[in-house]
Amino acid sequence: RLQGDWSSDVCSSDLGPGPNGSGLRAWYALALPTVSVSQVSGSTVITFFGTLQQSPSVSPASFQDVPGNPTSPYTVPAGQPQQFYRARLTQ
Repeated sequence: RLQGDWSSDVCSSDLGPGPNGSGLRAWYALALPTVSVSQVSGSTVITFFGTLQQSPSVSPASFQDVPGNPTSPYTVPAGQPQQFYRARLTQ
C-alpha cells in the first residue's frame, strides 16, 4: 500500500513485501514535474523536469508529448504557432 503527501514530494511504502506486510520497507522521494519559461536572446526556452507536453489550447486541452521527446532545456522553434506547455511524470 502506498501513501503520499504530494505537496511534500515524498511517497513511501508502509508495508513490506513479505507475508502480512513483513520485511523490508522502501522509502523513496518522488520528484514532481516542473516547468519554467524564459526568454534567451529572443528565443523562448522551457526548462522542465518530466516529459514535456504541448497543446494549442487549454480549453479544450489536448496535450500531447512534444515530438522528439526533447530534453531540458527546450528551445521553442521560431515561427511555431502559439502553444501551451506542461510536464507530466515520466513513466
